[in-house]
Amino acid sequence: MGRNALVVAASAAIFSACKNNNEQVPHLPANGTLSNLLPLSINKTDAEEIQNYGAFLDFYKVAEKELGIVLQNEKLGNIVGETASYDEMLPIFIKESRFIVDAKSRTGAIGYGQLQTGTIETVTRWLKNSGISKTYTPNTNPSDNLLYSTLYMSYLKNDVKKYFEGTDGQVNENELLLFAIASYNL
Repeated sequence: MGRNALVVAASAAIFSACKNNNEQVPHLPANGTLSNLLPLSINKTDAEEIQNYGAFLDFYKVAEKELGIVLQNEKLGNIVGETASYDEMLPIFIKESRFIVDAKSRTGAIGYGQLQTGTIETVTRWLKNSGISKTYTPNTNPSDNLLYSTLYMSYLKNDVKKYFEGTDGQVNENELLLFAIASYNL
């Protein structure tokens, strides 16, 4: 099974809760990639959903550009490891916020990636310790949430990889990704 197929399998597991809430479950397009997935949402017209997705893509482009800049910092690169890709992050953004820029959970998690205060503080500390001055401002700059979410997921992938490198069991990249996605909300 290829990496894309396992990302899809992880997405299916993440979305399984949708069925229990009478939500429409996102479906995979014929080409089998997540990057072309048009998200569906609850109680929204198609036009509103497309508008949310369009705004998300604009903010993601900004975050991706900033991510490329900050990851040139060797210290930060050593902390977060290999960067999580768009296809790896998309299931998280769909499930966590349904592309609603100002989404807020009952527990106080905010934004596209539904980050908790502790996670935001942790990523801010990584940036600061790497010599990068960054203020988290999701209300005026929603791409911050995408940047922080991607850095956090990248860290989880790296952390899971380090954990399994110290064991006798063999775990491939696809399985590492599944563990990292499962860890995102812990």
